[in-house]
Amino acid sequence: MKSKFCLLLLVLTLKVFAQQTSYTIDFNNYDAGTLFVQDGWRTFKEVNGTGDFLVAEASGFPSADGTQAIFHPHGGPGIGRTATRKATPNFDFSFQTGGLRTLEYDVHSNWWGTYVCIGFDKNNNGRMTPNQPTTDPGEGGIIVATGGYDFPKSCAITLPDGSKTLFTVEASTIEQWVRFRLTLDLDANGGQGAASLSLKTIAVAGSDWKPVAGAQGINMKLTPGSGDKNDPKKWNAISLHAQGGTGAFDNITFTQPDPAFQYISFTSIPDKLTTDQPFPVFATANSGLPVSFSIAGGPATVSGNVVSLTGQKGIVTVRASQPGGGTFNAAADVESSFEVVDASEFPPALDIRTPVDGAKVAVPGGLSPILLSAYSSVQHTDLLSVANVEFVVGNQTIPATHHGNGHFTAWWTPGSYGQHTMTVKSYNSERFSTSALSNFEVTNTAANLTQRTFDKTHLLIGKGIQDTFYVLPAHVGAFDRIIGKLKITCPPGGCDPWDRISSIKVKSHEGVWVEIIRYITPYGVPCSHEIDLTDFFPILQGKVQMRAELGTFANGFEYTLDLEYRAGTPAHKYGKVDVLWRGGYPFGDIANLQPAETFKITYPANAKTSVLKLVSTGHSWGDNNTGNAAEFHDDTHHIKVNGQKAFDQHNWWDCNPNPQGCNPQNGTWYFDRAGWCPGTIAQWFNFNMTPHISANPMELRYIFDEDYKDLCSKANPACVSGVTCPDCADPAAPVLEVWANLITFSDGPNEGITNTDNLPKLPENAVLALPNPSNGVFQLHFQQDLQAAEVSVYNTTGQRVFVENLAAQVRGDQYSLDLGTVPSGVYLLQLRSVEGRLVKRLMVR
Repeated sequence: MKSKFCLLLLVLTLKVFAQQTSYTIDFNNYDAGTLFVQDGWRTFKEVNGTGDFLVAEASGFPSADGTQAIFHPHGGPGIGRTATRKATPNFDFSFQTGGLRTLEYDVHSNWWGTYVCIGFDKNNNGRMTPNQPTTDPGEGGIIVATGGYDFPKSCAITLPDGSKTLFTVEASTIEQWVRFRLTLDLDANGGQGAASLSLKTIAVAGSDWKPVAGAQGINMKLTPGSGDKNDPKKWNAISLHAQGGTGAFDNITFTQPDPAFQYISFTSIPDKLTTDQPFPVFATANSGLPVSFSIAGGPATVSGNVVSLTGQKGIVTVRASQPGGGTFNAAADVESSFEVVDASEFPPALDIRTPVDGAKVAVPGGLSPILLSAYSSVQHTDLLSVANVEFVVGNQTIPATHHGNGHFTAWWTPGSYGQHTMTVKSYNSERFSTSALSNFEVTNTAANLTQRTFDKTHLLIGKGIQDTFYVLPAHVGAFDRIIGKLKITCPPGGCDPWDRISSIKVKSHEGVWVEIIRYITPYGVPCSHEIDLTDFFPILQGKVQMRAELGTFANGFEYTLDLEYRAGTPAHKYGKVDVLWRGGYPFGDIANLQPAETFKITYPANAKTSVLKLVSTGHSWGDNNTGNAAEFHDDTHHIKVNGQKAFDQHNWWDCNPNPQGCNPQNGTWYFDRAGWCPGTIAQWFNFNMTPHISANPMELRYIFDEDYKDLCSKANPACVSGVTCPDCADPAAPVLEVWANLITFSDGPNEGITNTDNLPKLPENAVLALPNPSNGVFQLHFQQDLQAAEVSVYNTTGQRVFVENLAAQVRGDQYSLDLGTVPSGVYLLQLRSVEGRLVKRLMVR
């Protein structure tokens, strides 16, 4: 498959004519040493560190052209440097007359990011880029960010109004010299302007300019005459910023092209199937002159602006041309490519999860339904999908339930003990299929057994999450105890000296991540622990994906986990795990004292018993958090059922002696804490929900301690920095890290709770999310009136990565959903309002 750009527009490489004004700074005539005060440059540190921008040829880190450039030496997290220069006669830029402008520059991006800003420095302090607070909200401009912790996936253009457009660059540009071109069309969009970004890899001789994916034709939303950063006539400075690691810049050129210059904007063409019907393509010239199309290569023809496919697979390249006319010179041709895919070459991938080939399924005490599970996916998800999966055992065909994430399950009752053969078939949306086979044995006996999962798995900085598949016993009513034995050891180089939050999660056969162990590491020593995991038996079977996770900035720890299955008859053979509250919730936030969602649930008809397993650990503390919350604050939270207090959660642990015997340790392990201690598996609060099953439907609320408020917060209007609190703007607010599993037990298969918020489903088109897939920024288009709504976005681990409460929306409103720098992947958008609930699948590229 080709490596393609996911473009909104493809914009022509700037073609320069004789009549143009151009200014360049190449730093070659500067004195080697610090940049400060040379040629009008001023430099500023971010928070820490003293290293300045250096003018040098930099041995071991050569500049793009082998001459002098400017560098900010590697400093580490929290260390950065900004260099700002006002417009001067030897580097003049003017936006007074509108038209086109280009800014080109060489940049060597680093892990933490590099930034280029051109805009308005009203108070002359030079701070217009990120991490450099200004004293005037009217300052700033357009900022191009490259690099970052997950470069090259998440780079961004930030507009003067603060809105952000993420874009993607190819992996070949990682940490090497790249030349960028920022083109500003100040007349576009009725004077609001448009910004487009192109690049070329300097290290590759003869490399061509390429439009940057997702950074084409961006409406700049300028307001000429406004007198602030939205007014390009006021722009008077350029800033360069390097964050953390070594960042470098060179050969900065500002150009005003000839008025006769013309360029083409070409709307990207999505991939197609060989069977797709003819379709139109669209391109415009900034001159307004008509654009013509031709096929530059590939299995297609074009008539006018309508492309017809020949039925063959391949890469099609469409060329847009404008030969010039009137006062305009010819535009350079622009090409847009797309792939034509033969669906027969992409049947689904298929993985049987239970029973796997060769498995023994323990079903003592009489034949009962057993779980069938498979995972199936397909390439080219923009064109194809998995239509359905079916399990065939003997002469029985059992259709599977698709859980919307590639996971398929069904239930089958064997007619006899002994050997059975299962064929699983998966079909793509064009009805091309894949099959897989499993031979397994159903037995009427069970024995004690131990399954090792993680085995000295080293979690450390840069490798804090490790996912592995394990085949666990397949069973129905075979085990009455499952004990987890977790051993934490020190890797070569020693243990992490600090207490870090970590977890063990299991992905259920419905494709939902479930936290089964919350672990807080000890201060630099090894420890061993034991936990009863019996309630999680519904997911601890078959082939499952397990995740060991540790948030560390050091050498970390080694994790070993054994699961001991103890034969016996459980109270109930079947269960279903549903996840309710999960993720970090602000604690004591005056603007939102009760941030946990309200769930309205209905138990299945065959539910016999139920338990709510809740873990909640408090984190973040200091002088700027009232009462040293949340880590060192003793609180009691509550669970309410249908508005009535049902359970108290006194979320406090005495840590000396360590409740799980992990003594002694280094550091301050002996202080009591909110729901945890260093070197412990945090306790599950097990709340018996069985008496409430008959209350269907019921409303569940998690109420944080109502007596606590964080007064040292910008949300508190009475907070005064340096008077009532050290710093009211300090973002280190108290947080409760919460995970809640609601487990339903029954004597036959159950699908768990349903209608988890008891709201009616909104029509699928009530809210549109466009474009989808996107680079992380989606426009929500409201197609009906809604009262105040909550918008939440969850990743595939169940962690909430975004939440915001919106005011009332009416038909025709739009809301820009910016997910920031989330990694590429699949996310779930959940919108809840009085009118109903809507869930959409989002894809970030």
